[in-house]
Amino acid sequence: MKKLLLFAAAAVCALSLSAKKLYLSPNMWTQDDAVFFVHTWASETDFDDVQLTKLPDGETYYSEAIKDAHPNCLFVRMPAGSTSIVWDGEGKYWNKTGDLEIPGDGAQYNITGWGNDGVSVGEWAHYDGGGEGEGGEGGSGEGGSGFGNSKDYYLKGYRGPTQGDITTPTAEEQFENGVLTYSFEGKEGKGYFFVLVCEAGQVVGDCYMAAAYTEDTHCTLFKQDDTHQEKMGVPAPSATFYLYDNGNGTLELSTQPMEGKTLVGGGSGEGGEGGSGEGGEGGEGGGEEQAIENVAVLNINAPMFDVLGRQVTEEYHGIVIQNGHKFIR
Repeated sequence: MKKLLLFAAAAVCALSLSAKKLYLSPNMWTQDDAVFFVHTWASETDFDDVQLTKLPDGETYYSEAIKDAHPNCLFVRMPAGSTSIVWDGEGKYWNKTGDLEIPGDGAQYNITGWGNDGVSVGEWAHYDGGGEGEGGEGGSGEGGSGFGNSKDYYLKGYRGPTQGDITTPTAEEQFENGVLTYSFEGKEGKGYFFVLVCEAGQVVGDCYMAAAYTEDTHCTLFKQDDTHQEKMGVPAPSATFYLYDNGNGTLELSTQPMEGKTLVGGGSGEGGEGGSGEGGEGGEGGGEEQAIENVAVLNINAPMFDVLGRQVTEEYHGIVIQNGHKFIR
């Protein structure tokens, strides 16, 4: 009997070591009381469908039963009351993501837009929200930047009656630690703005735009798709803009400082730890999730660009961008 118990304990331990956790921040997917599943697989015959469980924060869902042997997944939004994924016919899924490669244990996928033809878009981050299990109340961490510090942010859009260059980043439009004072004095009317996010010296980056035109002092920006193509209107002649990372794949553009939010390029926050008491809910950390980024090897032969995004040669003198880093030649 003792050997049998030891064998059973070893089997349970092996099972727990062979599984990993996945998290989902559904954002707009929560409409109409939808339920969420994750479909994971290694091959056409080796796959699992798992329904996700809501965490106490009410905004994040997770599963701790994802096989390590399954490197791929896609998330599925199903009608209220669904108990399994239905791919065709009556009760068919409402939305899904594209095929995704799981970055690792604790990865969190943030839905950022509806996308097209029922295939929604989003981006990976790492869940760092503190304990979700049983225990006492957890501590709160300081806010971090979900986008990381390797990206550059530019204010783009329309200035008065004419449209400026909305694809090429320029020095006068670049946010420094999340703050930019921009002058459009002498240009008629208002400025209509969105944000361009560039990485590794690329000339064209991701556009983050509003879901509807607004003249409010601040608005949420989403990665551009069919439903997010509007801009924020600001009266001339100038304004100081503050750009915040909401930690869920969206940005907040404001013409006034906002309390309790983290400017892009800010420090990393740490989540609180759950307590050891029984019966209580696990603590939620106040830190935002940290974006999972690929580690790139610097290439000395990589193309070089000036601050206007134009490719330059080794004979060029001035500020140069190469491998996402700025230096002076």
